[in-house]
Amino acid sequence: MFRVITGLRHSPKIKSEDGAVTILFTVIVLIGVLTGLFALVVDGGRLLLERRVVQNVADASALYLGQNCALGQNCTTNNPITYAQNNSPDLNTATSAKCGSAPLPGCGPLSGSTYDCKTTPAAPSQFVRVRATTQNLDGGTALAPAFAGMFGDGNVADGTWTMQACSQVIWGKSERANVTLPLAISVCSYSTPPNVDGVAFSVISQYSPANVSCSAKTGTGATISSLDGLPLTGTDAGIAVVAIPNMDATCAAGTRVNVGDVVDYVAPANISTVCTGLLNRLNAAIGKQSYIPVFSNPYLSGTTRKMQVVSFARIKINGFKFAGTPYGKAFTTTLPCANLCVVGQFTKGVAPIGKVTTSSSVPALGAMAVELIP
Repeated sequence: MFRVITGLRHSPKIKSEDGAVTILFTVIVLIGVLTGLFALVVDGGRLLLERRVVQNVADASALYLGQNCALGQNCTTNNPITYAQNNSPDLNTATSAKCGSAPLPGCGPLSGSTYDCKTTPAAPSQFVRVRATTQNLDGGTALAPAFAGMFGDGNVADGTWTMQACSQVIWGKSERANVTLPLAISVCSYSTPPNVDGVAFSVISQYSPANVSCSAKTGTGATISSLDGLPLTGTDAGIAVVAIPNMDATCAAGTRVNVGDVVDYVAPANISTVCTGLLNRLNAAIGKQSYIPVFSNPYLSGTTRKMQVVSFARIKINGFKFAGTPYGKAFTTTLPCANLCVVGQFTKGVAPIGKVTTSSSVPALGAMAVELIP
């Protein structure tokens, strides 16, 4: 009887201790699981961040190099590594290869791996390809996360990763530009400019439908019969005020214009109706770079003279005459300029919203484009 009572007295205590052991075991297991998950999250986050950094470096380097090539600079000697480093948070990411169209070294075939570039640009596209890779402070390229083998790639044998990325851009003539001035220029007026005050300026006269057509253009020391390999043909030379679709009524904001778009010629008597801020816009453009549509062979549609955009010129306006009053750089030549004529310099630049075209019917007149491709 005594043993039975004793057993009854101690049995609740035994059950209580069994429950405590279970709880303790569960807590220990959970701590282990949470520790492992935390390590996975930290390692995974570290690898994803490094992947993004390396890709950003590849993209920035390819864009930098592509812009150099597009602007006609010697892109074979412009090493993008300095620019690439500035796009790396630790200033320590390497560009492992660069290649592309001549004059760059030719590119080999793509590997087809997950993080290589996906497409080979088709001829006649001009392109740049840059590969980037992880780089440690000691010059090495290996990362060593604790759970390297669980993420699907990396070197499982030694538990390290080397992040790699590929980026490529195509570059060439732009088929669109952001236009901020309600102006258009005849292809006849784009040529080697005359020398004004020791500087190469173009003096662009006022457009008139009565202007003669052009088949060649005499510049400084040469007769120009082609632009970008295309015959120089067109009619009605000069610079015209035009009505551009979607440009706001004050000309305060630019609008996108594409090759093939049509703008309407505005007669001198109606120039003031184009926008309320035309003179202010012209004044603000002095000394700055502007993209202007280029037209060839205007035509009549009813009573409206239409001008189809064939390309874009990038011009730095140094001065102009408006309604007989000079602004900016003084003119050194007398021009028939009852309403508008311009003195400026044609330059070359990469259009911010440009889109590359390989069309042989679009002459390269200084407005270039650079685009990232897969």
